[in-house]
Formats: sequence, C-alpha cells, structure tokens
Amino acid sequence: MPNSFKSWFLKATSKLSLQGLLILPFLLQTVGIVGLVGYLSYRTGQQAVNDLANQLIQENTKLVEARLDAYLETAHQINQTHQLLVQSGQLDLQDIGQIEQNLLAQLQQHPTASSVLYGDPQGTFRAFSRRENDQIEASFANPDVPTRLGVQLLDVQGEPLGRRKTLDSFPVTDSPWYQAAVTSGQPGWSPVFQMSQDSTFVIDAYQPVDDAQGLQGIFAVNLSLIELDKFLSTLEISQSGLVFVTEADGSLIATSTEDLPFSADGSEAQGTNLRRLRSASSQNSAIAQISQALQNPAVFNRTDPAYLQVNVNKERYFVHHQIYRDPYGLDWRITTALPSSHFIGQILASTQRTILLCVLALLGDLVFLCLISRWIAYPILRLHRGAKQLATGKFQRLPETYSFVELKELTHTFNDMAGQVKQSLDTMRSLTRKLLESEARLLTFLDALPVGVALHSTDGAVMYLNQVAQQLLSTDATAPESIDHLAKSQQAYRAGTDQPYPVSEMPAVQTLSGQSVVIDDLEIRRNETTIALEIKGTPIFDEHQQVTYAIIVFQDITLRKQAETVISDYNRALESQVLKRTLDLEKEIQERKRTEEQLRQSQATQQAILAAIPDILIRLNRDGIYLSCLSGDEITRQGSCPYHPQKSIFDKLPPDLTDLRMHYVRQALTTGQRQVYEHTIPFGETVLHEETRIVRLTDDEVLVMVRDITDRKQAEAQLHQANLKLEQLAETDALTQVANRRHFDRFLQEQWQPLNPSKQPLSLILLDIDYFKLFNDTYGHPAGDACLQQLVQAFQTVVQNPDYLVARYGGEEFGLILPSTSWQAAIALATQLRTAVQELAIPHTASPRKVVTISMGISCLVPTSQTSPAMLIKQTDQALYAAKQQGRHCYFTYKMLEGPLYSG
Repeated sequence: MPNSFKSWFLKATSKLSLQGLLILPFLLQTVGIVGLVGYLSYRTGQQAVNDLANQLIQENTKLVEARLDAYLETAHQINQTHQLLVQSGQLDLQDIGQIEQNLLAQLQQHPTASSVLYGDPQGTFRAFSRRENDQIEASFANPDVPTRLGVQLLDVQGEPLGRRKTLDSFPVTDSPWYQAAVTSGQPGWSPVFQMSQDSTFVIDAYQPVDDAQGLQGIFAVNLSLIELDKFLSTLEISQSGLVFVTEADGSLIATSTEDLPFSADGSEAQGTNLRRLRSASSQNSAIAQISQALQNPAVFNRTDPAYLQVNVNKERYFVHHQIYRDPYGLDWRITTALPSSHFIGQILASTQRTILLCVLALLGDLVFLCLISRWIAYPILRLHRGAKQLATGKFQRLPETYSFVELKELTHTFNDMAGQVKQSLDTMRSLTRKLLESEARLLTFLDALPVGVALHSTDGAVMYLNQVAQQLLSTDATAPESIDHLAKSQQAYRAGTDQPYPVSEMPAVQTLSGQSVVIDDLEIRRNETTIALEIKGTPIFDEHQQVTYAIIVFQDITLRKQAETVISDYNRALESQVLKRTLDLEKEIQERKRTEEQLRQSQATQQAILAAIPDILIRLNRDGIYLSCLSGDEITRQGSCPYHPQKSIFDKLPPDLTDLRMHYVRQALTTGQRQVYEHTIPFGETVLHEETRIVRLTDDEVLVMVRDITDRKQAEAQLHQANLKLEQLAETDALTQVANRRHFDRFLQEQWQPLNPSKQPLSLILLDIDYFKLFNDTYGHPAGDACLQQLVQAFQTVVQNPDYLVARYGGEEFGLILPSTSWQAAIALATQLRTAVQELAIPHTASPRKVVTISMGISCLVPTSQTSPAMLIKQTDQALYAAKQQGRHCYFTYKMLEGPLYSG
C-alpha cells in the first residue's frame, strides 16, 4: 500500500507546474495551523514555562558559580603570592616581622578575606582578622609557649588600639587548616569549622611551603561563609525563589533565605557553640522538601546538571541542581528553585496573543497565496536555467529586475558566485604557472650551490639530488634510492678504516629521527678513488613537530683532509729530524774528542773532515781571542770565515752577542759541561737564526760550533701559526664569530685564579632571547641565524672593555664574563644591552611585545676557597629563570648574602 500510494502521488504531482507545487503545501500548512493552534499553544505554553524556568534558574546558578569562583580563588591567590615571595627570596620565613607585614598587607588589599594566617612546625602563629568598625585583630603565638595566644586590636593603618590581651588557646599545629595541610602536603581547603568563639562557620585555604629539609611553614586564608549567605539573599530570584549551597554529605553551606544554616547547641544559651544543619533538616520547608527529593544519589551526585520539578505545599517548584568543584578539592552542590507562580501569568497571556495572530495570519495567507506563488515561481525557473548553463561552462548574467528582496539577493549571489568561479579558474591557472616557475627557479638555485644537497622522505628514499650531489655520488637524480641501498652502492666507509659506515649512524637516518647532525668521518670509495665528505643533516618538521623530510648537505673535504695529514706528517718528520740531528751532533762531538790528536797530526785529514761538517768551528781562549777558525761549506754566507787568528771576539761581533758568547764560554770553562744556546743575527732584509755549542778543550781553551738553523725556525714558526689558528677556530662560534662554550669555560676558570688574591669581584651575565623558538617557527632558521648575528653586533657595540668576554653559551643563550666588575657596573651594562636590543626593533609577531627582546640573569662573586665558577654560573642561571618568571624583557640579580636584590 505505501509503495502504491507513493507511485500515485508521484504520478499526480509530476503533471503539476512549479506554481501548483508551491500553492499546495502553503494551502495545507495554512489549514493545518488553524486546526493545531489550540493544541500547540497549550503545549508551547507548558514548554515555555519549563524553558523559561530552566533558563532563569540556570542563569542564577551561573551567577552563584561566578561569585564562588571569585570569592574562593582570592584565597588561593593570596597563598600563591606568599609562596612566590618565599621561592624568590623576597620573603624570609626566619624574619617573623617581614611575615607580619606581608600578612597585614594582603588582608588590607583583599576585602573578601576574613583572616590571613601563618604557622610553622615550631609553634609560631601569626594571624590578622577583619573585625567591625574597620578594625583588625592581630593574633600571635611563639614557639616558647605555643598554647598562649596574644590578641591586639589594630586600626586600618595597622597601628595598635588599646592594650594587648593574652588567651589560653590550643597550639597552631592542632588547627583544622594546619592538620589538613600537613596531611595533603599540597594546596587545598580545610573542613568547614567554627572560628574560635565567633558565631559563624569558616573555611580555610592553605598552602604548605617546603624545601629540601621538609615542611617550613603553612600560609592560610580564612573565608567566612556568612558572606555567601549575604550574597545569595541579594539575588533577584531570592524574592520569590530560593538558592542554597551544600556539601557532598548534604550539610548546608549557605542559603538565600533568612533561616541560618546552623543552630545553637541547647547547652550553650549564648549560641557560641554552633551545630551545622543538613539541608533535609532545614527549618525552611521548601529547602527541606527539595533536599529530600534530591536524596537519590543518582541525582544528587550526577556530574551534569539535574533538572526536576518538586511539589512544595501544593505548588510546583522548578529545581536546578549542579555540582561545584574547584582545582583544590572543593566538592559542593548548588541548588536553585523557582515556583511556577513566578511567571505563569505571562505565559498564558502570550498564548492568547499567539492564537489571535495565527487566525489573522490564516486570513492573510489565503488572500495572497496565489500571488506569492506566482511571484516566486517565475524567477526561480530563471535561476534554474542559469544554473544549468553554469554547469556546462557557459555563463550568462541574469538580470536583476525583481522586486522581491531575498530573490534579488539570491540572483545577485548567483551572479557573484558564477563570476567568482570563473575568476577562481583563471587564478588557479595563473598560480599553477607561477608555482612551476618558482619550482624551476628553486631547482636552478640548488644546482648552482657549490655543495651537494639531498632530500630524503620519511621512509629514507632519496627524493632529490642537485648536480653537485649527483657528481659526488655518481648517481642519477631520477632514480631514488633508499639509505641502505645508497650506502652500499656508494661504498661508504668510516674514514681511515676498512669498516663500512653503519646505516644506523648515517646522517639521513639520524636526521629522520629528529636530530641535527654534523659528521666528517665518512668517505666513499669508487674506482680506487677515495672522497672524504663533511655532512650536515637538518630535519624539517610539520605543525605537529613530526619529521616530514631530511635535508642533507655535503661537500668534498678530501683536500682539507690531505692537508691535515701533510701537516701531521710534517710535524712528525720535523721532530724526527731534530732528534736525528741532535743525536748526530752528539756523535760528532764524541768523535771529535777521540780524533783530536789525529787531527793535529794530519792537517790534510783535518781539512777533509771539516769540509764535510756544515758548521763553523772556532777555537777561543778564555779572553776571547781567536786561536783558529775552521769553516764548513754551508755556514759562511760571505764566502770565507770572518774570524781571524789572534783577533779578539770583541772586534768582530756586536756587543750584545759578544757578551752572550763570552758568558757561555766562561760557563763551559768553569763547569766543564757543554753549553748550547740560540741567537739571531740581522742579515740584509732578513734575520738569521744560529745555534751555538761550546765545548771545553783545555782549562783555558774552548771549541765554538756555530750552525745555521734558519730553515728549522721558519718551519717551527709556520707550525706554531697553524696551531694558533686551529685553536682559535676551536674556540670560536661559527655563526656569530664570538667565543663558544669551550672558550667561555676556559676563560672563566682562568679569570677565577688571578682574581683570588686581589679580592676583586667577578660578575657574570647570562642572557636569553625571549620566545626564540617561536621566532624560528614563524620566520625560519635562516632568519633566526640573521637575528642572532644582529644581536651579537649590538652586544659587541655595548661591551667596549677589552677585558670582558662575550660568548655564545648555547642555542639562543649568551654569556658575558666581567672581571673586576661590581654589582652596580654589571647592572648598568645589562641596562645598556636591553636598550640596544630594544632599539633594533627586530619584528617578532609571535612575542607578546611584537619585537625581539632579551631576559638576563646577573650574579657577582668574589673568588674565594668557598666559592667556585660553578656556583657563579648556578646563581646567574637562577636569576635568569626568575627574570623569565617575571614576564621576560627584564633582568634579575641574585641576592648574595646581605646584598640587595635588584630587577629591572
């Protein structure tokens, strides 16, 4: 039957025009309104009552929640302020006067707090409570008699009023808030309890303060629950409805009625001993009956709001029940109730007006039904034809000549949409062309780089190789390879060994794991050719910090490795040659001693031997008179020996060289030991280096052997310069060209020792670029490197003292070592550094200040046996952390002993 009816309906309506189809539903709808208006009006009225009641009581519940949030959060904010002051060193728990000043100041600044308290395990207790007539009651107890409580009234300025009195009380360690803090060990709320002999109940927010030795003290803030009663009674809903707050066990916290949430114990006529009431036992019948209806645990403890209706004294109440919890363990229930008589009259009047309007609408619809359907059908058909043309790629703008506002907007929107589609197609084609051009320029740029560039996907496959990379690897960029296959095909070995380079240690593998690596111990061997490579890997992350690509940059460092090998071989050869020459000379001297007599007997033999020796041999007596001169082939650059027999050494040599030589002559004659020394002699535009050896022949005669060592000295000088350059490179940061961490540590250790005897202070500044990771994420790492270089130039402009050291401590952190510099001078320099960075005004949209800023930590120590560089660094790092905690773009100093604490 349904299928046959559907077929009949489709067959019947298929012959109708659009105008007919528009008239039919309008007619059915209009007739149906008249028949259903009465029923719908009744149901609508009932639903409106429920919706309005639920909305009204929900808004009042939110108002109560907001009040509770503000009222309760203030207490923990006061405690957190005390904890922060203690951690930063601005509040000393050993200084009870300073604690009293802070407690009084917090009570004066926060009018919602009833009392501000402090206690410690030794029995120290301090409390400041708000009293009538703007007076403040100060209570205190000391460790010597923790049960004796002193009470003093103060005015609003904290000045004493009247005489102090003493009360016998229990120690602070027995207080409910103190016991709860010791048990939990973290911030929280105490149970609700009666405050001393006051006729009200309170709840305390507590904050324990610990260090390495354990619990040091507990701060607490006292809140009076009577303030919540006063607030609930001021709500507009309280005039006809009611609001009450209970604990999880049903005990009343506060109500909007005049009935108190507690009663006086019958044994205490004055009402000083109070007893809390359960909501189901309240003197207010509405609260009692609603609480009994809520006693079902499935309703009372449900996490989402509960809506229900309760009959109280033959009147229906709309009830909203909700759990209220805070981060510190508070678990309360908020119940809002409103009688139906509050708004039922307005709903009935609204229902009558609705029925009248429906009748008038029915008459109007019947009159204009045909005209409206005709008016709508014609332009819709025009839009239909236009949409069919747009689907085929043809666009013809529709005329906007209709008086119907929505239809004019629809026609205008259709024309705009069609135009935007056409424009989007044109823009997409243009962007595609520009994208291809940009990709071509990027590939051209990468191919022009003098280093090899490879791009790896997350599975390790090679996605791109530039021309240099293809030449070095002798592979085709169109044939991607995996890392494993590439390592085997290129025969990658660990430098200087026959061990294949492990795939797990390949730069691409480590980079894909999220590490930035630099290696220079990999070489590839191909066709009996070995190519040493220096490789740097950089990971590319997506917005979820997942590695998407790995960029590997490598270059041929074979020549550099060969140069290093040559230098190393040269050093070893030089050492070997010097040792060999020394041993040879020793042998020659011994041989000369053994053959001295033979040389005297045979002049020809003597000349032959001397001709083979590349030294000048001179015989001198004690007075510096030349006895004889025997010259080798390589020594005398004038062509003959300049020393003549019976001439004095004082006539042939410069005075300084003469004195030096005569000194060693006397040493050789006195001690009988060989004397060896080196000296220089100007020779034209150059300087000659000579080595002189003096050996005693007799008691009054010595043999002087002079050797030219100019070539050796030049080689040693070149080697020394190379070592100095290597040492400089090892202690310089490659990006910023300032000292690196290694230079920083060595310089600090060197400065620590010289300053110790003089008792001069040594200051240290550690500065960190604020939100620098966000800067790199926003502008890219090249822009981050340029930013670091700009900042270093600004630092060097400010730091003019040549004794100071500016070093890159690590990443975006820099260190300034300031020898013989006091606290005040270091603070002045930090102020100049912050001003110089601020004047650069480097844009940083991810920073709250929209420009690049720095945070600095400052510390100063006098080097002693009880201090160390590590202590200075630790103190400065703590000051830097404090500067960041205070909002960055500032400096923070570490307080040393009695020294003041500055921040700017």
